[in-house]
Amino acid sequence: MRKGFTLIELLVVMAIISILASILFPVFNRAIEKAKATSCLSNVKQLQLATMMYCQDYDGAYPPAPYVDVNGKTVAWFDDLQPYTENKQILACPTLSGPPVGYGMNWWMTGSGGANAHKSSEKITYADATKQPDVAWYIFPKDGTDPGPGGSNPDPRHSEGANFAFADGHAKWQKITAASVADFAAAWDPNQ
Repeated sequence: MRKGFTLIELLVVMAIISILASILFPVFNRAIEKAKATSCLSNVKQLQLATMMYCQDYDGAYPPAPYVDVNGKTVAWFDDLQPYTENKQILACPTLSGPPVGYGMNWWMTGSGGANAHKSSEKITYADATKQPDVAWYIFPKDGTDPGPGGSNPDPRHSEGANFAFADGHAKWQKITAASVADFAAAWDPNQ
């Protein structure tokens, strides 16, 4: 005689599977987000390395603020870095589905901000930028400063922190809290 599963046995197996799924899915989601944050960190590091090559070619000057070229096209820092990256995919944070550029350059480090190539390990050059309807070209300290059009503040989209690149070429994730924002002040302005 053939023995099959009873309804109770099937319900117990389904309950066990659903309990295991509820335990494992958050773990998988955290692992996926950590992988995206790591890929994003690699992107900001590559942007900084491209910037260092740009500075080497332009007598220590960082890419300028947006300008209009002879064809009437607005050119931003990521356009100036294109010959050094040859890959527009590094401009998009894997966590975002939004704007084509997920990062902002420190306004004070642009040619318009008056900075030349500072090699300090304390000076921020790039960070995750908050999502805006348009491209966030530049970042400003998150201290209440109005970023204005094309501006942004650092976006704590990776576990309440953001990825930052520094003028000496290193990049790291840093938690963004009210206390850490005050610590960033000197890291933004190269004249401090």
